[in-house]
Amino acid sequence: ELMSYNRVGSFNMETSGDEASPSGPPPAVKAILSKFSSGKEEDKINGYIKLLKFGPDLLKFIPGEKASDLRTWLEAYRYWNQGGRNNVKAMLQLVTQRWLLEHQGETEQQGHTT
Repeated sequence: ELMSYNRVGSFNMETSGDEASPSGPPPAVKAILSKFSSGKEEDKINGYIKLLKFGPDLLKFIPGEKASDLRTWLEAYRYWNQGGRNNVKAMLQLVTQRWLLEHQGETEQQGHTT
């Protein structure tokens, strides 16, 4: 899947690359889902859909770069899954905005240290 090759900051959704490993949600999402669902496949799929829907809203309250990067990835993935020109445009705007905010902070920090 195309989105599994994307990386946001320090967060990526790559699989291990092992052909024998089963397909499905990327490892980071599987780890989260295992905490909140039973072993049934239906529960995992339902949990995955709920994570995509509500995950970004919950992750904004969790501090840290990794949680912020996961939030951005989930929001971009939500736009990607919905398809259509407007959603792709919104996805690109989201990623660009977050990238600019991150690099604006780095530029300001460099300006204060010199």
